[in-house]
Amino acid sequence: MEKLKIILTLFFMIAITTSGWAEPPVSSSVTFSASLLESETIANTPSDKKRTLLGIGEEVRLVIKPEALGSGSWATDAGSVDTGQGLSTILTAPFSPQTAQVSVTVSGVILYKTFNAVAPQSIVPLSMADNAYSHSGGNLVGAVGLVYLQVLPSIVSFYNVSFREDIPLQSFTWPNGRNEYFGPDTVDWDVYEDNTSYDVVETGLKSKGNLEPGIGQSPVNFAFSVGFPDKYQSDSNWVPFADPSYSAQYDGSNLKARISFTETGTVWTNWMGPW
Repeated sequence: MEKLKIILTLFFMIAITTSGWAEPPVSSSVTFSASLLESETIANTPSDKKRTLLGIGEEVRLVIKPEALGSGSWATDAGSVDTGQGLSTILTAPFSPQTAQVSVTVSGVILYKTFNAVAPQSIVPLSMADNAYSHSGGNLVGAVGLVYLQVLPSIVSFYNVSFREDIPLQSFTWPNGRNEYFGPDTVDWDVYEDNTSYDVVETGLKSKGNLEPGIGQSPVNFAFSVGFPDKYQSDSNWVPFADPSYSAQYDGSNLKARISFTETGTVWTNWMGPW
């Protein structure tokens, strides 16, 4: 519970009647500490719900204590509060990294509490699980997986933030000379309270003939990589914060393939196919 300073200014006048004159008003300030403004994050993860370090857009409930002080008038210099008057309010932290000072005027006294909002900094892949294509026949190659990832830092929550993959146009050339194009595209995504999310990464099913350098020639090994920069939505625009990529590898000898996700670490599917 944050210790808040309340400044009480006492005005008094000393009159000395025996001398026939009066002293001018004298202003005196008395400062003391009290615990009168409590806060608790809406998110249950991270477990420290009393913290004042927040993710951008994170919500926190503030309550006047004791309630006998009465209803207060709430305001904030950054982000927003959901009510202007009452015993409590919910602060939504700004969607850009900065401090937010919440104030409440109650019983003629102004109480303050300051929060610091931080932005997403990177993505870490935690694990990769194999998926499978439903096609069978052995003439198609490809890989598909489900990556479990987390947005960092994990000491705050970004559950209220909008994320987006902003994929630029990219291309590569198969061994048989065929050009493959990827993007442009945008893909919106979000995270749970613990900043985790899932993403499907896949090559798509392609003809095994793409791995053959020429007519009648045997398939060869091949690999390619593509990137999909990630952004978060701030108060004013989309801000880049991570630059993940995925890479695919093909084994010409058995037509198996695998795919990876890379950003602050790399995770791979197992070799799979042909399909």
